[in-house]
Amino acid sequence: MEDRCSGLECGSSGTCVSPSLWCDGILHCPGGEDENRCVRLYGPNFILQVYSAQRKSWHPVCQDDWSESYGRVACQDMGYR
Repeated sequence: MEDRCSGLECGSSGTCVSPSLWCDGILHCPGGEDENRCVRLYGPNFILQVYSAQRKSWHPVCQDDWSESYGRVACQDMGYR
């Protein structure tokens, strides 16, 4: 019988991680991919934010040090090309 992951699978190891643990600031995947490229719409005004694993905090897309490459990554993570 084949085991199926009911959560999200870490690409580096195949470890199964609950969706609630992705982008929570804690590394659950051995390769850390559960904390990479995290984006969310936050608050009553749905502000687009990205998670910085280095700073361990969320940052609004439109901030002073925002770059075009950050924008491309955020859009790709939401399914846009």
